[in-house]
Amino acid sequence: MDAQRFDSLAKSLAGRLSRRGALRRMGAAAGAGVLAAAGAREEQALALAAAQNSDKPLYTMIRRYSLDEPTAKVRRALQQGYTDAACKAKGFVAYLTVEDEDGDFATVAVFTSQDALEAFAKQEANWIAQNLGNLLPAPEEVTSGDTYIHAVAQKGFANTCPARAANQAQGAATMAPTSGTLPTAAAGNPTPTPAPTATPEPACRDAGCVCTTGTNRACKGDLVCCPTTDLLGGPGVCRTQAECYPNACPANGAACPDSCTAGTACSACCSGYCAANGTCGDQPAPCTSEGCACNGGVQGACDAGLVCCQEGDSIPGGAGVCQTEANCAPAACTDSGCACTTGTQSPCDSGLVCCATTSTPGGPGTCLAESACEPVACTGSGCPCNGGVQGNCDDGLVCCQNGEAAPGGQGTCTPQAECAPAPCTGEGCACNGG
Repeated sequence: MDAQRFDSLAKSLAGRLSRRGALRRMGAAAGAGVLAAAGAREEQALALAAAQNSDKPLYTMIRRYSLDEPTAKVRRALQQGYTDAACKAKGFVAYLTVEDEDGDFATVAVFTSQDALEAFAKQEANWIAQNLGNLLPAPEEVTSGDTYIHAVAQKGFANTCPARAANQAQGAATMAPTSGTLPTAAAGNPTPTPAPTATPEPACRDAGCVCTTGTNRACKGDLVCCPTTDLLGGPGVCRTQAECYPNACPANGAACPDSCTAGTACSACCSGYCAANGTCGDQPAPCTSEGCACNGGVQGACDAGLVCCQEGDSIPGGAGVCQTEANCAPAACTDSGCACTTGTQSPCDSGLVCCATTSTPGGPGTCLAESACEPVACTGSGCPCNGGVQGNCDDGLVCCQNGEAAPGGQGTCTPQAECAPAPCTGEGCACNGG
């Protein structure tokens, strides 16, 4: 396979194969590479031996498929006519299949030259179209190239053509192929159709028709020319996109798979996003202009000249809105030393308390560590006080002493209107005798 063709194939496969699938693919291809050294009939075995002793390579094409149907069904179909005709093809050396229990199915075709293999490809596509129906999708991987034989047990693989067992020979006799033409399969599974005659012009473009890849309108309507080889402009079969590429992801503009939700990320779309209209598409650029939602501390969350403005506490990664700095109200000060109001919820950062500066509930305070917060003297209404001491009661209150007023004497902070004056007991005061 030339570099351009391999690169194109690799790109088409990259979006469709899982890591597990890729590992299975490597295992299947490796096994097929070993089996490709096997001969078929005696002259083919001689060709293998000759290739082993010369620098002239054979030519091999390995195709890997992922099948929904049991691999044995396809293998039996190939045995019912296909391999017999392959044995008669010019330059044919060997044909093998490799399969596993997970539905991986690989075919290995070995010819004496690339020209011989390509000459057989058109007849092969006709046979696949007529006999395999929808059993065989487009190959998920096609590898072809020169094949050098390093070792071969010549006797072990001699006289293996025709490939069918003796008990199939009688049924095959009723549809023996003419030279160079692939027969249709014997009655069985899958049900065969008669081998096509020469393709009329214009070519058939319906489902199941043989087509040429890369040509304009090779198939009708929404059908595609599903390739059967890796040859540019090579043969194919008209099938639906889903039948040809069952593991392909929908391109942009195609309807999102049922597993997707409109307007969200969707791994089933090639783009990884299902647009709001329900079709696969590129994910829209994030909103970063004024008024857009943002997360604080995220670089590039807002356009130049804007900041991610968070109301209240500023939290890294927290939700905000893109605003100009002038329109963004500063977050409340809650650090040590910040002013606060006692009795409110979380007025200070974690580890700090709102240390009251007055004894009034809900009054002003300062954010401090609890160990640094000293209790405030009681100066409100009803608080004990000492007469004649400045500031021992709040504004509007007096240190009211019932009875004799004595400087430094005990009293209670009381509104002046409610404080009864001490009785007059000095000279000139009224009194009661006795």
